[in-house]
Amino acid sequence: MSRFSLKKTISDSGLEPFEFNDVNDEPQELPHLRTLTSRQIVMSMNGQIVELFSEITPGLVDQLLDLPNFALDALVREWQAHAGIEVDAEGNPVPGKSTSTSPSSKTTATSSRRTSRSGGSSRSKR
Repeated sequence: MSRFSLKKTISDSGLEPFEFNDVNDEPQELPHLRTLTSRQIVMSMNGQIVELFSEITPGLVDQLLDLPNFALDALVREWQAHAGIEVDAEGNPVPGKSTSTSPSSKTTATSSRRTSRSGGSSRSKR
């Protein structure tokens, strides 16, 4: 029997980043929500949004935090949809409604962001 490899599991995940155009119509990326670490999930749950954005998308953090709230909400909803996370009218994850097959995806069903370990925002301007 072969040994389980975390490296192979991560590299073969197929979890593509969420691509979008920013306010300047420039292409940007956020990591797939399921690629966030447990520490980053806790950060988002504790309301440490500035710290989380700074970590997962350092070149885009100011632009994201300066968006009108309705625009950031729309971005987060699309990001969640990309990850297969269904949300209610207020943007809260609907328990048991994730289209993902992994039980860990329910943990990431928050208004969270991404890690530099998961690919970074390679398209963002610094």
